[in-house]
Amino acid sequence: MKGLCNKERGILMKQTIVEIYEEILCGKRRRFPNGTWKDDPQKEIIKLLTRHLVNNILKWNDKEIKEKWNFELIKKWKLGGACCMYFKDSPYQMLNTAFPNRFEPWELKSTPKNYWTKEKALEVLYYWIEEKEQLSREELLVMFNHKWLKERYLDSPLQIYWNSSPYQILNEAYPNQFQPWEFKKAANNCWKSKEESLKVFRDIVQNLNLSTKDMKEQYSLRWVIQQGLRAPLNKFFRDSPYEMLNAAFPGQFNPWDLKDAPNRTWMNKGEAITIIRNEIETSSISISELYGMGVRKWMIEKKMITPFSKFWKDSPVKILAELYPENIKNHSNI
Repeated sequence: MKGLCNKERGILMKQTIVEIYEEILCGKRRRFPNGTWKDDPQKEIIKLLTRHLVNNILKWNDKEIKEKWNFELIKKWKLGGACCMYFKDSPYQMLNTAFPNRFEPWELKSTPKNYWTKEKALEVLYYWIEEKEQLSREELLVMFNHKWLKERYLDSPLQIYWNSSPYQILNEAYPNQFQPWEFKKAANNCWKSKEESLKVFRDIVQNLNLSTKDMKEQYSLRWVIQQGLRAPLNKFFRDSPYEMLNAAFPGQFNPWDLKDAPNRTWMNKGEAITIIRNEIETSSISISELYGMGVRKWMIEKKMITPFSKFWKDSPVKILAELYPENIKNHSNI
């Protein structure tokens, strides 16, 4: 190659080594010439051949590289010796030499040996949550689950250090900032017992500082879902918000107390008569007083307007005639 400039010599060298590599792949040669790797301390040849393999032979995009790049593949394509000599059998180091800083080691499905420590996994988790995606607390509660972690290459350390529990890794990263039941997809085995779920329910009510009046106004299936309690509601309380409420606070609420009363609360006229009569007697109010304040107004205040309208068409005379047939004749002209 006498008389060639350095650039020309480099081009010729590159063309030659690629041709040699192609001949090895198609079986015309058995191996690289002696000294190929030893005489290239700057790793220029292996960089060139790695890029040639990825870009020209395999024609992989970044996603395919992350999924498929490993030592078995490197050996299959006759570059195992170079990987062993230069990179101590590390596919990632070989890839990073050919494509500097293009990939993180944890992005590869075949991560470097002994790469994952608990600290490294938490570092990567912080990167995704705080830097890359900048997730708010609310977004994290909706998105965070095993699938989310797997898509961000954390399924391996999740299995090694946290028993495949998304909640455990997050709780180690952010101690006591999240509860298992807050997540849209609650952690496996989060709701182990009815008693535990009731304790969580009562704690939520206490932490929100909800009064009895607040609960009557706000409590509903939608509220239960917003608090992350749909799973135990379905598991222990037949998907009935009132049944869970009554179990947590026995005797403190009637179904009709709730602004969003349970379905089928007022299905039976006989039951409605019993309930309304008991409420009148509990309130120690006479029929005359009831008429005086207005039957409809009283029904609204007591959350009983639905049966009043349904069974008695908003008629004070009709309802009281059935509640107290022996007394209503004295008030029939009111």
